[in-house]
Amino acid sequence: LLDYYDRSGSGVGSLFAGLNPNLIHDVTPTDLLAVSRYCGPLSPLLIRRNLGPSPQRSALLRALRELPDDDLAAAGANRLLVMENLHLAARDCFRSSPETQRMWEPASVLCARKRGDLFPNPSDPVLSAFGINPGPLTHRQTWLVYRSLLRNDDVRRQLFAISESLDHASDQSVVPDHGVLSILDATLHTFVN
Repeated sequence: LLDYYDRSGSGVGSLFAGLNPNLIHDVTPTDLLAVSRYCGPLSPLLIRRNLGPSPQRSALLRALRELPDDDLAAAGANRLLVMENLHLAARDCFRSSPETQRMWEPASVLCARKRGDLFPNPSDPVLSAFGINPGPLTHRQTWLVYRSLLRNDDVRRQLFAISESLDHASDQSVVPDHGVLSILDATLHTFVN
């Protein structure tokens, strides 16, 4: 985890969360740069669709306005439905002709950047470790698994201990996330890789 959050290394952790601006109700070139750190280069079509006037961008911005940042552990059925709206709007923005298989889904990455306490950002190896197969409903299964983990007192206690250890063990070049969900994501990602 220290390597993952080390600003002097090649870990993506601190760059993803700390890249500014991260406007709560808008998608900017900075957000697409953060997404590309996980997903690789984005095509000009996807960049235009996310940043320029388009029906997809309008739907995405509307979904962002409708979803406040919240805690996945506390998310009930209604909150999950609003999350679904944002995820599907983001997925429409990144829909394109068939592309190479990526380790991360761009829609999930963008949602995790915009609502870091609600949306997990798992890589394919993490999903595979949980037995979640890629498909159109992968995001729903993922949210329920992560929500269950975040509701577990032992898991939360361990995540807070990990966060505290990172704070104590780090120097100025290591900048960890402070959200419990982000720490869970980073822990799982570094564990399976």
